[in-house]
Amino acid sequence: MAGFQYYQGPMVFSDLQSGQKLKLLREPNNPHDSKAIAVFTSNGHKLGYVPRTHNPLPADLMDNGHKLTASLLSVSSDMGEFSCLKMGVFVNGGGWQGL
Repeated sequence: MAGFQYYQGPMVFSDLQSGQKLKLLREPNNPHDSKAIAVFTSNGHKLGYVPRTHNPLPADLMDNGHKLTASLLSVSSDMGEFSCLKMGVFVNGGGWQGL
């Protein structure tokens, strides 16, 4: 997860569990990435962003009206920028893309 250490992720890290549902919020006006997708817990804690290398397809789907959901696939004790969380992104009624 990109930017994990800069948001509320470290604060809620001990509460994160595999299988936990996540919310995705498209940020098309993000000044750093026009394909940005922010990731939140169901309680509204911002965990970071879908990594730029993985966000073009989900962003395009969201921009075209598809509803995406996400859940944590694994939580690692290594709190590195990208490696601490692995999540799956699902198209409602469709398959998933692991991130």
